[in-house]
Amino acid sequence: MLTPRNDYQALFREINRRPGAFATLAHPNRTDYGNLAGTAFNLRADSAIVGTVLRSGPSSSTNTTYSNPSRGSYTPYFQTLLAKGYLVGVTLDHDNHNTTFMRTTPARLVVLAPALTKADVMDALRQRHFYASDDWNAEVTFTLNSQPMGSIYADQAPASMSVSDADNEPVRSVRVLRGVPGSGVRPVVVATAAAGATALSYVDPQG
Repeated sequence: MLTPRNDYQALFREINRRPGAFATLAHPNRTDYGNLAGTAFNLRADSAIVGTVLRSGPSSSTNTTYSNPSRGSYTPYFQTLLAKGYLVGVTLDHDNHNTTFMRTTPARLVVLAPALTKADVMDALRQRHFYASDDWNAEVTFTLNSQPMGSIYADQAPASMSVSDADNEPVRSVRVLRGVPGSGVRPVVVATAAAGATALSYVDPQG
C-alpha cells in the first residue's frame, strides 16, 4: 500500500493495520514526521513508532576500519518525545549510503533478544528491548523491578544498571534520568556514579 509522500499520519495508519509492523525514526529535525515533536501527543503515531535515533551516520564515509564516529546527537528530540508521552526506545542509525555498512563505525544498535533468530530479534524490537551504543562490545544491563529496558511497566520500582566492556575500556560516567511521560518536561538526572564505576542502583523516592 502506497501512502502520499510526507503524509506521516497515513503511513502510521498503514503500519498499525499490519500486525507486527513498526517504525523507527531516522535523523529527525525538529519539524520532521509531520512535526511530531512540535504538536500534541498522537496515539496513532505512538502505536506505530518504537524508537528514534540517538546518532546517525557517517552516511557517506568509505572508511572500513571501524574508526569513524557516528555524527551528532538527537538526544533532545528523543527526550522531547518521551516528555510528550511517546513510548520510544533509543536506536542508532548508520544511514549508510555506500557498501561499507557495519565497517565504518563501531557504533551499534544493541537488541536484547533471547536468541539470534529473525523472530526473536523482531519481537525484541517491537517490545523496545534495545539501546544505542558507540562501542560494539560494551554491554549495558538496565532493569526496573527485574523488567528489561524498554518494557512498559506501570508500577514504580528500584532501577538497577551495570556496564561491562570486553576491552576493559574505562567507563566515564553512569547516570540515571527520570521523567514523567506526558508531562511536557524532559527527564532529568536523578543519580550518578563516579568515573570508573560500572554499576548504579536507584530507588525512586516517589515510589
